[in-house]
Amino acid sequence: MRSDDNATHLTMSYSLGKYIIGVTASALLGGMTAAHGSDAYVDGEVLIQYRSSLTGVVQDTLPAGYHMQVVSPGVASVVVDKNRPLADAIDGLRSHPAITHVQPNYIKRIQQLPDNARFNIQWGLDNQGQLIPDGNTQFVRGVADADIDAPEAWDVTTGDRNIVIAIIDTGVDLQHPDLSSNLWQSPGEAPNGIDDDGNGYIDDFYGWDFAQDDNFPDDGNGHGTYMASAIGARGHGAIQVAGLNWQVSLMVLRAFDSQGASKTSTIVEAIRYAVDNGAHIINASYGAMGGANQGALSFDQMEYDAYDYARQNGVLVVAAACNQGNDNDQSNSCVPASYDLDNIIAVAATDQSDRLAGFSNYGSNSVDLAAPGVNIAASLWKNYEVGTVTIIDGTSIASAFVSGAAGLVLARARDLGKTISVGSLRDLILDNVDALPNELGGRIATAGRLNVAKAVTAVDSIQSTQQNNNSGSGSTGAKKQPGTSNGGMWGLPGLVALTMFVILRRGRVVKPGQPN
Repeated sequence: MRSDDNATHLTMSYSLGKYIIGVTASALLGGMTAAHGSDAYVDGEVLIQYRSSLTGVVQDTLPAGYHMQVVSPGVASVVVDKNRPLADAIDGLRSHPAITHVQPNYIKRIQQLPDNARFNIQWGLDNQGQLIPDGNTQFVRGVADADIDAPEAWDVTTGDRNIVIAIIDTGVDLQHPDLSSNLWQSPGEAPNGIDDDGNGYIDDFYGWDFAQDDNFPDDGNGHGTYMASAIGARGHGAIQVAGLNWQVSLMVLRAFDSQGASKTSTIVEAIRYAVDNGAHIINASYGAMGGANQGALSFDQMEYDAYDYARQNGVLVVAAACNQGNDNDQSNSCVPASYDLDNIIAVAATDQSDRLAGFSNYGSNSVDLAAPGVNIAASLWKNYEVGTVTIIDGTSIASAFVSGAAGLVLARARDLGKTISVGSLRDLILDNVDALPNELGGRIATAGRLNVAKAVTAVDSIQSTQQNNNSGSGSTGAKKQPGTSNGGMWGLPGLVALTMFVILRRGRVVKPGQPN
């Protein structure tokens, strides 16, 4: 269980007030399902924002029958009367003089794409034109050098245990032999039933399970394990696949349940935990779709503020561009990838021939770069058979490769005794892509695919930069400025901040000896 909520103060810099003047909650919620079990938001529950110094005042003056639970300083979830329409509860709470913002507690779902493989078929790391198993029963041939040049990067660095990458996902298989040695361990924490490090969480040794509110963030789905294997499965001696970082600290933050669903309040807690407990990078392999025609509440202010808190504290966020094949520059956009924050890298997916994946979202102003995301071999979840893996597709795994690349860049900087800001880290990745103008020009901001070797070697020629200075050096990535919101709305008509759990393929496991 958690100890008292005593996390450090979070400055909420943005207000949604300019969007909601004169708009009733019933109008804003008109396109969302209000039935119990809604897949758009939690029925009978809202989130409120207020000055954190007024927690007691707010709690004491809520209507009878309302129950308040602090999520983070200045943010709380409130259980309201389920016999009243949620829109009425929102309108009523807006009139409270101490409350600055009210919104539904939106449901979130991961960008899921599992299915199966080993290093000889890890084309995304090293593509020599070899045969690659697809997610069905066939094999396809790659195109030589349509990869991220991982072996060339490993000639420079294979990672550093001091680099902390937080994985906000379905958890991670804590017993997996290829991952267990790279799990983050909370400094000063011991498994003794006491909050030794005073961070507000008891025995959070590897991270925290925010989905079930306990200290055992084991994977209940598989998705988080696949992401972890791409970022940080050990290299030498791995029984299934090699990750980009052979040494790293993977902070496990389970925010999604076994069905791949989460909600705003859970994700906000996970983001703040990552920032407050020393993460350098947050991997966000999930995405929510919002409805531009549903009014201001389709903009998830609470999640935006949490990722802005990460920006203020120099934490890079790598986010999946989503898997609907949409143009994120248009109304059908994906968050958090499309939040206008310059600490976020939005990632599309390419295949073994350096083509943009048909399912991948894109956007010349909103998606920064692409990375391998088709027919990707990943470690199996709760299956430790040597040489047996799963093949997966999606912008989720593409994002994990970029998070892993960012980890190697920071490891190289540490080797050289350099400190680099989140803006410089972002620029090192985006300014050193492999250009693919014919395929990605006009669809991806950099018109390029990740090249980790170029990014790592570029560290040698830069100067140290102040850690929390988030101004980039003029990268060719998407034009994202903190404090703006594209009008605050994205998405599919009729859906408000509904995160898609998209399974493109599932089921194939590749055994040792395949292909032969």
